[in-house]
Amino acid sequence: MEVHVRRLVPGGDWAVMLAGFTAALMAVLLALTRSRRTITTTPSTSTTKSWSCPPRVPFRIPFIGHTIQMALDANGFLARLRDRYPEGVFSLRLCGRLHHFVHGPRMATTLLNRPRTTAETLSGGLLVSNFGFSEEDRLHHAGLAAESRENFRLLLSEPGLSHLVKSTVGHVCDHVGRLVCFDEQEQQQQQQQQQQQQQQQQQQQQPEWARMAGAKMVSGQGERVVEAELIELTRNFVAMTANRALFGSDFVDNMPDLWSWLWKFDEAFLLLAARLPGWIPWPRLREARRAQRRLLSHARDFNTAVDRQVSGQDPGPRWRRLHQVSGFVTARHNTYRQHGLSLAARASSDLALLWAMNANANLLVPWMLFELYQRPELLRAIRSEIGPFIRIADDDDDDDEAIEQVDVKGLLERCPRLKAAYVETLRLYTGPWTMRKLREDVVLGGKGGVGSRVFPRAD
Repeated sequence: MEVHVRRLVPGGDWAVMLAGFTAALMAVLLALTRSRRTITTTPSTSTTKSWSCPPRVPFRIPFIGHTIQMALDANGFLARLRDRYPEGVFSLRLCGRLHHFVHGPRMATTLLNRPRTTAETLSGGLLVSNFGFSEEDRLHHAGLAAESRENFRLLLSEPGLSHLVKSTVGHVCDHVGRLVCFDEQEQQQQQQQQQQQQQQQQQQQQPEWARMAGAKMVSGQGERVVEAELIELTRNFVAMTANRALFGSDFVDNMPDLWSWLWKFDEAFLLLAARLPGWIPWPRLREARRAQRRLLSHARDFNTAVDRQVSGQDPGPRWRRLHQVSGFVTARHNTYRQHGLSLAARASSDLALLWAMNANANLLVPWMLFELYQRPELLRAIRSEIGPFIRIADDDDDDDEAIEQVDVKGLLERCPRLKAAYVETLRLYTGPWTMRKLREDVVLGGKGGVGSRVFPRAD
C-alpha cells in the first residue's frame, strides 16, 4: 500500500525538489503548519470495523486501472478527483496495486509527521527504477547515509553555501547579458545570397539556451524584437549557468544536449517509477529510458575523469576544468570512492542529484517572470527595490549589459516585494508530492474515530 501526499493547488502543475534556500524556507513553513492532530495505529480489535477505507475511484480495465489517465494527464485527472472527493482522500488502482492519494491539508500534515517506523519513504525504490541503481548498490549506498548527510552540510550551511552562491552568481553575471541576443549588424544585411550564411553564423553565435527556446528576430510595432519561448529560455539558462557552480563547466559543456535529455527523462519520471515492463511500446517511456542511458553515460565519464585526477593521472583533454567542481560534489565523490561504491552507482547518484536540483525548481523562474510582467506597476516597484543591490557596468563599447556586482545579502534581507513575489509564485504554481509506504495500519481523520479513514499496511 502506497500513500501519495500532495498539495493539489489550483493552477499548480509541478512538484518542487527543494534545495538550498528553498529547502530552508519550506522547512520553516512545514514547522509552522504542523498539525496537532495525531494518528492512531490500528489496534487488533473489532473496533476497526467502525472505520472506513478511503473511497475507491471506479475503473474499467482490470490491472491497468487508472494508469492510462495518470500517464496522459496526471495533474488534470487528480485535480478533478480532488473536487469530486472533498473529504481529502481517494484511492486509485495503478498497475494492479492500490494507491491512496491524500490531499486534505490536515490529513496530509498528520501523515507526514508520523515516525519513520510507520511510513517509510520510497526514495530507495526510485534509486533503482529511475536512476539506475542495482539492488546491491542501493543497499551499499544506504549504508553511507550518515556520511552523505554530513556532505550535504557543504551545500546547505556555511561556508560551503556562500561559496556555492558566490560561484552561481558569478556565472549568471557572466552570461545574463546574452540571455536573448542576436548580432544586429548581421540581421540587417539585405542581400539574398548572404541570408543562408547569415543564419548559420547566427546559430553559431546564439547561446544554446536561446537556440533551444527557438529565439528569432521578429518585427513588432516599428521595432525589431527577439521572440522566444519563455519556459524553455529561462529554465535552460538557469540550468546552463547555475550548474557550472555545482558540477563544473566541463560537466555542462561536454554534453551539449544534456538538458534536452534531462527534460525528456523528467517528463516520464512517474512512468519510470511505476516500473512498467520494457516491452510496452510507449514512445514517451522508451524515450525516457533512452535519456536515462545517455545521462548515466555522461555521469560515468565525469566520474572516471575525477577518478583519474584524484589518482594523479591526466583526466583527458575534455576535462581540464575539474577544479571548478563544487566542494559538495567533490566530498560526495570522495565518500563514495573511499567506501568502494561502484562507478555505475556513483553515476546514478549524480543523475539523482542533477534531476533533483534542476527538473522542477527551475520552472519557478519563468512563472515568476510571467506574473511580474503582467503587473507593470509591481514590476517597476521591484526593479526600483533591487536596483541598489545590483551594479550594471557602464560600457559604451559593449551592447550587452554586463552585471559587475550583486549584493545577495541585500536582495534577501531588504527586498520584501521580491521575496513576496517568490512566495506567491510558490503558492500558485507548485504542488509538491510526497510518497510513503505504510509499514503498519494507520488511521487518519476525525476526533474519536468519527469520520476516520483506515490505511492498511503495505503487503
